Amino acid sequence: MFLKISHSWCLLAVTQLLTPFSGAATPVHEFDASSSSNVLSGSTLTQWTDIGPGHNYSGGLFKIDLNFASGITLTPGFSSPGTNFTASFQSTGANNSGVTPNGGPQCGSIGNGLTDGSVEIWFRTDLADTSRPSHQVLWESGAGTNGFTVALHTNGIFDAELRVLKAWSNVKIVDLIVPLPGFESSEFIQVVVTFDGDSAIDNNDTVKVYAKDVVGNTAFGESTGQEFSSLAGADDTCVFSACGTTNIGSFGASGGNPGNTVTLSGFKGEIALVRIYNTPILLSDIDLSYNAIADLGDDDNDGMTNFWEGVYGFDKDNPGDAFLDADLDGLNNLGEFNAGTDPYDSDSDNDTLIDGTEVTIGSNPLNGDSDGDGLGDAAEITANPYVTNPSLADTDGDGLDDSVELMIGTDPTDQNSIGTNLVITEFMASNGFSLDDEDGDSSDWIEILNPTGSAIDLSGMALTDDASQPQKWTFPAGVTLPVGEFLVVFASSKNRAVAGAELHTSFGLSSSGEYLALIDSDGSSILTEFAPTYPAQNSDVSFGFEGLYLPTPSPGAVNVGPGVSGFVSDTVFSVDRGYFDAPFTVDITTATPGATIVYTTDSTAPTLTNGTQSANSTASVLIDKTTVLRAAAFKTGLAQTNTDTHTYLFLDDVVTQSDNTNDYEYPNWNNLAVNRTADYGMDTNIVGGQFTLEEVKTSLASLPVISMSTDADFLFDRENGNYSNSKLGGQEWEREVSLEFFGFDHGISTQTNAGLRLAGNASRSENRHKHNMRVAFRRQYGAGTLEFPLFPSDDVTTFNSIQLRAGNGDSWVNPGTRERATYLRDQWHRDAQIAMGQHSQSQIFTHLYVNGWYWGVFHIFERIEDNFMEEHFGGVAEDYDVRDHVSAFDGSVDSWNDIVAIVGDPATMADAQNYADVQQSLDLVHLIDYLLIHFYSNSDDWDQNNFRAGFNRNDPSFTYEFFAWDQERTLLNSLAAGNVNGAIAIDKDTNNTSKKGMTHFHQQLRANPEYRLLFADRVHKWCFNDGVLTPVGTNALWDMRATEVRPAMLAESARWGDLHGTPAKTPADWESRVALEKSGWFDIRTPIFVSLLQDRDLYPQTVAPTFAINASAQYGGLAASGSALGMTAPTGTIYYTLDGSDPRQAVTGIAVGSVYSAPVTLTESVIVKARALENGEWSALSEAQYLVGTPAAAGDLVVS
Repeated sequence: MFLKISHSWCLLAVTQLLTPFSGAATPVHEFDASSSSNVLSGSTLTQWTDIGPGHNYSGGLFKIDLNFASGITLTPGFSSPGTNFTASFQSTGANNSGVTPNGGPQCGSIGNGLTDGSVEIWFRTDLADTSRPSHQVLWESGAGTNGFTVALHTNGIFDAELRVLKAWSNVKIVDLIVPLPGFESSEFIQVVVTFDGDSAIDNNDTVKVYAKDVVGNTAFGESTGQEFSSLAGADDTCVFSACGTTNIGSFGASGGNPGNTVTLSGFKGEIALVRIYNTPILLSDIDLSYNAIADLGDDDNDGMTNFWEGVYGFDKDNPGDAFLDADLDGLNNLGEFNAGTDPYDSDSDNDTLIDGTEVTIGSNPLNGDSDGDGLGDAAEITANPYVTNPSLADTDGDGLDDSVELMIGTDPTDQNSIGTNLVITEFMASNGFSLDDEDGDSSDWIEILNPTGSAIDLSGMALTDDASQPQKWTFPAGVTLPVGEFLVVFASSKNRAVAGAELHTSFGLSSSGEYLALIDSDGSSILTEFAPTYPAQNSDVSFGFEGLYLPTPSPGAVNVGPGVSGFVSDTVFSVDRGYFDAPFTVDITTATPGATIVYTTDSTAPTLTNGTQSANSTASVLIDKTTVLRAAAFKTGLAQTNTDTHTYLFLDDVVTQSDNTNDYEYPNWNNLAVNRTADYGMDTNIVGGQFTLEEVKTSLASLPVISMSTDADFLFDRENGNYSNSKLGGQEWEREVSLEFFGFDHGISTQTNAGLRLAGNASRSENRHKHNMRVAFRRQYGAGTLEFPLFPSDDVTTFNSIQLRAGNGDSWVNPGTRERATYLRDQWHRDAQIAMGQHSQSQIFTHLYVNGWYWGVFHIFERIEDNFMEEHFGGVAEDYDVRDHVSAFDGSVDSWNDIVAIVGDPATMADAQNYADVQQSLDLVHLIDYLLIHFYSNSDDWDQNNFRAGFNRNDPSFTYEFFAWDQERTLLNSLAAGNVNGAIAIDKDTNNTSKKGMTHFHQQLRANPEYRLLFADRVHKWCFNDGVLTPVGTNALWDMRATEVRPAMLAESARWGDLHGTPAKTPADWESRVALEKSGWFDIRTPIFVSLLQDRDLYPQTVAPTFAINASAQYGGLAASGSALGMTAPTGTIYYTLDGSDPRQAVTGIAVGSVYSAPVTLTESVIVKARALENGEWSALSEAQYLVGTPAAAGDLVVS
């Protein structure tokens, strides 16, 4: 559908593009590809043109020498639909080290000394370009520490966006992002950035960004409350990021981007015009400039603009085409232009009324419900039983919309036909997702309508769910309901009755059925009642005053019909999902007599127009191959069942899953930007080649199964499939799927529906094919949660969302890491957290099937979000702040910013009060343990990226919980090439304007000696005496997870081992890499790690004491009564305690423990803690628990 530019703008006959439009602000300078005066020396040199009075420059303006600018070309002589441009400068977008245009430096920059100014840029580029992950510079003014930058960001995942950076004295004072939703890649875009400053130091300067493409899409953003001082310093002004002759392509240290906080690169695309103003030009000036350039003229005077005619292929020099009617809808082209309709579509709004008819009767041909009354235009002109005006919501002018009158049974064409009393038109007694209250709770609700001829004061009226208490909850004074309006009252038991605020009754509604009434202000007259009780209710199905269920709730609006009198009983399958090796028959039944069962075997959802129908409430289906069987039951007058799904897997089919893409509905997974061949098959070089079919089948049966089913269009359609459009995200790309869980050791299986999105960042790349995914269990799809014992080691069995992680950077599907793939690194970090006694997500490996096709081995774990925190830590989800490396995605950033403020205090963490304050939000033991895991693995794609944290802001005892997340680029697979001697993670300090990470907290905390010693204590606990981070501990965790997935790696090899080349990766390749990680990291990293920490004053040189029982080394455990506890240290004096206290006094450092001089006789269980003190330096803490007594034995047990 073409978006027409408003005709209220002036239509222009532009005689010379460069001439400023009459009445508009005059540019100081201009850089224009269409101007011959800008091209010198045989079309090899371009320069700025002075076209108005402006700033006084002590040097020449910037020039570009095209003879040396291999990255830029002048493209004259083209015709640009939508503009009067005839030329542009096109740049290939040089990177930091690439070639950019040579230019002569200038002594004074545009903006130097100015507090006001504007820059206008007309550019064209691919707004979905995935090859430019950094920000492309459209304009820079100033360099070093003072200036501003206008950049464009495209990544093919989210809407393109403009970003304006302004800095002064090496401090970024503006970072404004303006998205460009719907903007056209093929059209030129006008961007204007205005700076409105003043000479006063008042923090009241403003930057505004205006954007508009030639189709008419607009965007705006502003940032105020800043202090500009000056727009730029005395350095080069740049276009295409060409800054001077000796500083070409020096991005990041230029303009408004001090410290390289934003990654910048050269612009890739066309720039046709740049204008510089020495004032913050007004919106009216911007519109005048836009109108002078956008091709809104009408050369043939036929009433249609040149641009519109060009878009639809008409001749802008032929006035006769105004009278043609290409789509035969009774509306000629001029009429279509004026109406804004498509001249090749007879029904532009798809409401069954052709455009010509709608124009004739006065309805809107672009809106199926022209008057917004809830009745379609076609329905309004059809007796239903009344003919109403499709352009007038209230045909008879009685204050009631036509749809309201039809709902309550009055005549919408008779002004005197109205209701007499307030009425409860709809209520919800089992709310899941239809409407949330102000607290974010899905409270039940009651909808009241005023169908009378005047406003009604509800003061003193009442709602009740008990006939014996007619005034159980009364409306407060001051609540008035206008004519024809609805009022929603939440039946939440919260009892809130304040006029002008959200209303909540003192009672809730029972889903099993009860009395409900609206009582008049006299305390007894019943205005509406459901008596003696309303019937039992279903989740997210409302009940209407007509006595019918409403499957589509509509709180605050006209009831959506038709209503139904009840529900079809759920379908029952005679054979449960699972593995099979012989044909069988499944009987599908429903207990509702006369129902029709509809089933499908192609993974699509069954409907009355899709699938095989079977009458008499039963259907029989022969299953003789891998089949996804989906069924629902229908009966007129009743609400249909949900769709039940059972997947029947025949491993003989799975192992021979075809590699011929033409055997599938979608042989390609193309999207609007990229074409790619689909990948479904098992590798025949593995299956039946290197390995037998039986070996592969055994591998396929080695893990539990998650079977995902949905319409293939939802996944692989070029325009709408979320799998094919893997780089696109957000709610609009969530698709409904069925999920089945079976093959678990506990023998339980289940099925539920959920919303599927792709997840991650790099894993979305089109060359990965096996993408990360996440599913959300929402009430709009099914039960709203997954109730299932998913993780064998976890008592939590209620889940709101889970991640299906493909492995990406630690798998064979990533071309850059397939040689180092172990599928274990991220898992190891979570296991290490748990082994240290911290909280982390439980995790398992499963086999995933998609529409019955084997999709590989997936890593399953919970998504860290507010619901996760509620399930694992208590409280309610709304109390939690949950964040990643960018910001809080649940709750608020305030609690995090409080920590940032404390650790950033000039008094530093050496200040006792600051150190105490920060511990109100940070459990330092938990923080250090979390850091140690990542320091040990040398995680360099972390903290500035890839972490999750949660905090209960309403629980004073709660401190931040940190969770390992996406730690695949670690150990021997880190971004720094896996250097076992590396300390990149240890030295991290994530501290910039947009990100403050845990490493920054750590680096600030190091100023406090108590923190450094606590850090050393935790190092000693985990890096000595077979602790979690010793070779014994790390290898045990690694081996545990490898043992789990080992049998399945053959199936993964068959499915994805050949994705990026042959020979395919095999289990032997995996085993080799798993072993290398052990010998090349886990076996040798610990002493290196401790030494790196010692070098940074994070572990003392004084050696901690070791323990022995009866002269044999023993660090804790059982000890016989009378055993001798010995302690040794190579240097220093040993101080110890046996009651679990620290032998060193905090802060003062005074020794408070006993001096060790001889073995200690143990007669009872003890917790011994010891340190060595040498030359004023305390060692780390040695701690062990000895259980003294007779060990329990089977012969000693007595049943009492």
